[in-house]
Amino acid sequence: MTLIRRAGSDDAASIQRLLAVQLAEHHIDISAEALANAIHEVLDVPRRGFFLLALRDSLCIGVAYVSLIWALEHGGQSGWLEELYVVPEHRTGGAARS
Repeated sequence: MTLIRRAGSDDAASIQRLLAVQLAEHHIDISAEALANAIHEVLDVPRRGFFLLALRDSLCIGVAYVSLIWALEHGGQSGWLEELYVVPEHRTGGAARS
């Protein structure tokens, strides 16, 4: 069974590990330092957004990043699913469905 939970500052290394793989797969060049800084900026300032982690047997197998914005067309705060990554060997197991 997959558990999905909101990530905290103690999850930064897991978030960075998964997002670094995803960005490399998409040929997006970002330094480890820049990625770590961006992750910490979100974790330290919750109004920017939040991360969700997918865990299976205590192993972090997926990450999602929701960016929060103030949208006039929605009359206030709105979320944008900016990133969604599940490690390849868990992609057909329903991790994002939980």
